[in-house]
Amino acid sequence: MEKTISVVIIEDTRKDVLRASQVLKRAGINNPAVFTFIPAALMFLEDVVSGARSCPDLMILDLDFGSESGFEVLRFYKAHPKLKSCQVIVWTVLGEREQELCQLFGIKHFVSKHNTDASLLGAISDVRDLSSNAAGVQ
Repeated sequence: MEKTISVVIIEDTRKDVLRASQVLKRAGINNPAVFTFIPAALMFLEDVVSGARSCPDLMILDLDFGSESGFEVLRFYKAHPKLKSCQVIVWTVLGEREQELCQLFGIKHFVSKHNTDASLLGAISDVRDLSSNAAGVQ
């Protein structure tokens, strides 16, 4: 039986939340937690670090929140080793410069929203494969 994974979507656009949720559903993942404001997402992650909540297996993160920035989430993520078990897919309209910055944060999965849903689905599949392989290694 395949392990159920927990997912957090950090995205401010309703249309994109629905799109990501549909792609997750195609991957067999239901009921992601959704945060539409950076402060709410950071409060959730603070709870994870404190042990009040379980660490999600995957975060799908948009970087462009208008006056806020998803990079705040990446800074918090990088600063707290307890979050390292959570894989991050950056899913955004921003471009090459932001992708290079994400690499500095150790992010391996960067998907443009301009790409097809298959690109996001592929990144989700890659993350699941990485998680399965890591779980099998003793």
